[in-house]
Amino acid sequence: NEDDDKLEESIAELLEQGKHARVHVSHLKSVYGKGAKRAEEILQILNSARSKGVRVSADTYPYLASYAGIDLLFPVWAKTAEQFAVAKVERRQELEEYLRKRIQRRNGPEATLLGTDPYTGKTLASLSQELKMPFEKVLIDVIGPQGAAGAYFIMDEQLQSRILEDPLVGMSSDGRPEGFHPRGHGTFARLIEKYVIRKRLLPVEEAVRKATSLAAKILGIEDRGVLRKDMHADLLIFDPAKVHETATYPAPLQLAAGFDIVIVNGQVVREDEHANGALPGQVLKP
Repeated sequence: NEDDDKLEESIAELLEQGKHARVHVSHLKSVYGKGAKRAEEILQILNSARSKGVRVSADTYPYLASYAGIDLLFPVWAKTAEQFAVAKVERRQELEEYLRKRIQRRNGPEATLLGTDPYTGKTLASLSQELKMPFEKVLIDVIGPQGAAGAYFIMDEQLQSRILEDPLVGMSSDGRPEGFHPRGHGTFARLIEKYVIRKRLLPVEEAVRKATSLAAKILGIEDRGVLRKDMHADLLIFDPAKVHETATYPAPLQLAAGFDIVIVNGQVVREDEHANGALPGQVLKP
């Protein structure tokens, strides 16, 4: 549970498993949490665990909106198709009230951007207006818990920036090719453009480390991630000042600009924004 009032309990459950194996906080974020001070409190939990011998790592992505199935808005008793069918009949009023309060707490229906057809690119608010229905009724009678996925604008800039800055937190995209969220195509450009060049929160070397050698270390991959003899030559050549994230929330499937040459396993596969069709890489298996 990433809600701020449940986050510490969630991390504690993970750290309990950390007594027996390496553990990882995937996409560290706080929903509803505010400010750098709150970020420090969260990071201190991880640092304290490390001081006691727990091998815990974490990653984050550089956006203030998450992306997931719409079922995350529904209560635990109305998530599956079977549960939802019963809830619509036997607990309809309770379900409406739950969804109304939950959406309002999550910054209102304007903060939910739908990312699957036929609703792609519409907010819950705009769809509600279009259908002339309250948004909670749209969720119940039009979409349903299994009917869509979306981006949810529910995170705080100061808090997430402090988490991103921490040297023990890696960088991830949490993206997939068809996901209607700019993180799938823009994460690493955004890391350079916003946090290195514009905000000067990180030096470029640290940003690169978070996206390469730290990721390899977290995953236990020993033959990739740094420039060294006998390592696989996976290289990205770029001028930081020219890197630009073109993916946006309305148009997220745009490739980043400014990454001049991509080399996989020692072979150029993309140059001047054109892929040459070469496929010298290999799937990494556990």
